[in-house]
Amino acid sequence: MTVKGRLFERAVAAQRWLVALRPAVPAIGFLILDGWGGWYALVTLKNAWSSRLILRLLFERTFFYRPLHLPWFVIQLGLALAVLLAAVAVGRTLWGWWRRRPELDVGLRMRALLYVAVACVFVNVFIMSTAETFKGPFRDRFPINAQISAALAYGAYALWSLLLPRLRRVFPGRMRRGLDVLGMNAALILILAEIGLRVVAAFWPSPLLVTASMPSQIRRDSGRQPPGSLLFGFPINSGGHYDTEFVPRSATPKRIVVWIGDSFSYGAVPHAYHFTTLAETELRGVDVYNMGYPGLGLGDYLYLLEHEALPLDPDLVIVELFVGNDVIDNPSPAGPARWFDADSYLLAVVWHRLQLMRRAKLFDAARAIKSFAPADSELPVRYPWLTDPLLEHPTMGRDVFLQLETRRAGDVCVLDQSAFERCFRALRLLQQGAGNVPLAFMVIPDEFQVEDSLWDEVVRGNTEPMDRDLAQREIVPWLRARGLPVLDLLPLMRAVEPMKDGRRHLYHLQETHFNARGNAIAAHALAPFVDSLLTASVSRKARGPSP
Repeated sequence: MTVKGRLFERAVAAQRWLVALRPAVPAIGFLILDGWGGWYALVTLKNAWSSRLILRLLFERTFFYRPLHLPWFVIQLGLALAVLLAAVAVGRTLWGWWRRRPELDVGLRMRALLYVAVACVFVNVFIMSTAETFKGPFRDRFPINAQISAALAYGAYALWSLLLPRLRRVFPGRMRRGLDVLGMNAALILILAEIGLRVVAAFWPSPLLVTASMPSQIRRDSGRQPPGSLLFGFPINSGGHYDTEFVPRSATPKRIVVWIGDSFSYGAVPHAYHFTTLAETELRGVDVYNMGYPGLGLGDYLYLLEHEALPLDPDLVIVELFVGNDVIDNPSPAGPARWFDADSYLLAVVWHRLQLMRRAKLFDAARAIKSFAPADSELPVRYPWLTDPLLEHPTMGRDVFLQLETRRAGDVCVLDQSAFERCFRALRLLQQGAGNVPLAFMVIPDEFQVEDSLWDEVVRGNTEPMDRDLAQREIVPWLRARGLPVLDLLPLMRAVEPMKDGRRHLYHLQETHFNARGNAIAAHALAPFVDSLLTASVSRKARGPSP
């Protein structure tokens, strides 16, 4: 047989093989899909269980979960159901393959998979992702959200696929076709809008369409509220900070002190009761600018110092060090955007920026609303816990709070030299970044260091021996040895007389931040600390440079 004849026979054999294999292709595809979906749901179930503390906090404090009014373990049940559905789907496909039954509704099932995938991405990039600044990044701070949403999206698809024969009998054909057309149009609109924006950005670039990656940490600004947002009736300033507007030195005759912190800067009390406000009232001729917002760490403090504090030409900068998370905090730089981050989709980036622009337009209106905010004299009536901590209701569940405090104690009360070294490196960068501007620190203890009863519970929850004051003994001498003034609040707070229930009540009930009583203690310590540093600075300037 000639070479041409052999090639012809092989081509015919290959064609027959493909014809015989064609009915099995959809089955193989669905086996891969359902096998991967079940494996992914199982891995996510394991991750969700190991991250159950984060999940419980998200359910209690995140705007997306809170309206659902569902217990946090519903997530675990949903993921377990997704694993079970995947196993059933795999078994059904294998049984049909064994009986040589062709897969039905292949096109419809593939379109449904597309709709579910688009819906999953939509939820993550438009709802879960947060806009950190107008320039970005726009990221989901908790990747576990994306893992859970993807696993549950597969579970929803698997459930729909298994129930498809019954759904055909329940819903009329016109309704099914209408929903199919609606889903396809929605998916096409989103996809074509994304492509269109990318074309526009390529030929007509504008600030609204900029997608360059930012050098800041992913977390930065995620907790910064839009200007004009009201916190206890007080409007957030134009920089996103819980204070009045900051003005440069040329616009004020007073000396300027900038406070840099995290959620303790936002605090959990009205502005008049915040420790920076109270300290300012005790100081003469001094403006204390409260600069910071939740979710920051030492690397973010450096960013605020260099980009927002130093341009104000301050006389003094004080940086907060909260034992609960600043010691072990090690933020990583922003990496490439992931599929669940809004940064991956120009349509979502533009949407987030438009929301920021809309909120910015409300800033002047919010400032006008300030006149309707409750007067300082009315605040104790509206918030009775300002004067009596025993009247306060807990912010989070007792078990969640204890888990959080137990984890923090396990992190900072067991010697981890590498964690302290990271902290010291960050402190050196802060000292270098301040340059000639005087820099000081205030160390804020965690509640388990102040309340003995809480410490006893935390000790029972940890298996390793712990040193309650380890963080202060490591950090405070290190700062003083380098000529950096430091105010350690721990001994002052332990010296506070307990109330009638035996607790000092310096923190909100099961919330980890200062209440009004704790803010007052911090303020009475901060004011003389600031005054002594400013006085020393004036004396050094009067003496002039050393010979």
